[in-house]
Amino acid sequence: MFPGGHVLIEIALRTTVIYAVVLPGVTVPAGVLFAGVPGRVVRELTDEDRAGFAHTAAHYVDRAARHRAASWRETPDCARPRDS
Repeated sequence: MFPGGHVLIEIALRTTVIYAVVLPGVTVPAGVLFAGVPGRVVRELTDEDRAGFAHTAAHYVDRAARHRAASWRETPDCARPRDS
């Protein structure tokens, strides 16, 4: 929630990230692309949009697993500067 009851919604649609600020009292209908500041209905979702959403959760689960499995170590390029 943002001050004044505003809600920021962020979704990834294909390769584009879309933002919407939902003002207090606004109801977002199901099955539409809602975007903008303030948010508004842009268009109906397509079957292609819906198919992409079906893979979104699995994509982020895979990314989380790769992140957990990564070997994190300090390298000379990112080492902290020494005090002089």
